[in-house]
Amino acid sequence: MQYLYNAVNPWWKGKDFNSGISRDIYPDGIPERLRRSEQVEVLIGGRGVGKTTLLKQVIRRLLDGGMPASAILYLPLHYPAFSIATLAEHLKTVREEVFRYRCLLRYVFLDEIQENPRWEEEIRELYAWEGLKVFCAGTMPPPAKGPGRRFSRRAVTLVHPLNFQEFVRFRGHDTGLEEPEQLIALAEEYLRIGGYPAQVIDPAGDAAAEIMASAPARYIGPLYDMRKMHRLQNLLQSLCASVGSPTSYRQLAGDLRLSVDTIKDYLGCLEGAWLAKPLPQWRNRRVERIYAPQKFYLGDNGIRTVLAGDADMASRAENAVFLELWRRGIPCGYDGESGGVVDFVLGSRARPLPVDVRYETILPGSDGNLSGIRAFIRRFPRTREAVVVSRNVEGSVKIDGVAVRSVPLWKFLRDGGIY
Repeated sequence: MQYLYNAVNPWWKGKDFNSGISRDIYPDGIPERLRRSEQVEVLIGGRGVGKTTLLKQVIRRLLDGGMPASAILYLPLHYPAFSIATLAEHLKTVREEVFRYRCLLRYVFLDEIQENPRWEEEIRELYAWEGLKVFCAGTMPPPAKGPGRRFSRRAVTLVHPLNFQEFVRFRGHDTGLEEPEQLIALAEEYLRIGGYPAQVIDPAGDAAAEIMASAPARYIGPLYDMRKMHRLQNLLQSLCASVGSPTSYRQLAGDLRLSVDTIKDYLGCLEGAWLAKPLPQWRNRRVERIYAPQKFYLGDNGIRTVLAGDADMASRAENAVFLELWRRGIPCGYDGESGGVVDFVLGSRARPLPVDVRYETILPGSDGNLSGIRAFIRRFPRTREAVVVSRNVEGSVKIDGVAVRSVPLWKFLRDGGIY
């Protein structure tokens, strides 16, 4: 075991280690996280989004700031040799056998924390007698706060795949790039490659395919005790084909010849592994949102490339817009009751903002299309503005007195250009 501890903590021996490319939207908060000495920092998200890399970047920040190497312990709990012991046993072994009591642990980094089903309880127990700062990372839904699992000393950060600005930087371009044609080309590259960091760094590699092949067996199976993984793959393939289209549980059940309850369970599995995400209908009453058909989007466009090749840029653009709204924490739903579907509706009924994705090269609405937005404006006369995300067109038209702005996809992804 001593050899394994040294192998996964190379800084103990003064060795360098790979901490990847910095992701500015996350490391910017590192100093604040380090100051919260009695707070457990939890990074959650899908496989391959860079959680381990972010942990390594925090470790490098500590070492560069003068923290003794022996004060930092990293444990990858998906290693079988590490998963069989409790956290307290690991600390005891490191102190006694590795350092012979010549260390003062201050920081503990726990990777793939979902491999330890009692992690919250064990960390809570450590707090009774340890003054450690703990960072955790795992592929899991947000930690439960219900009876028996309440643990208030934690801050949860959801780690997403790369956004467009990060994609541009990871591809070696200046993030201050202003040339529209180059930005359009990069946006289409982003739609095809997706945002998994390893896939972006090496588009010819198979990082996304490896995630697709291993995520169900490694994460969904242990979490949900699913034995027939091929059904989950079939469901994901079906969702891939219907991105952007309202779909009901009953419809999916009929297509895959499964029961509605099974479909619900499997969708919960995919959502729990961050491979798919539902979008409800934009309605006031909760019961209506629950029973209305939903739209389903993929957790990253790289998944679609693996499953269906790199065609159909329109649905990829809509998927990217959804992911950007989700990443920014903007609540929304789709509208399908106005005589046509509006992809996303933001805001309230008193001040709604319809957003449609039309991956076109002409000013949307100028040729009389946008039937969904036209019907929405008639149904909700308080609408003061609408947004259309296009391929490359920027401009504005009036529909029934309402300004409809066209925003190029690259600008929406870069600036969130809806307000």
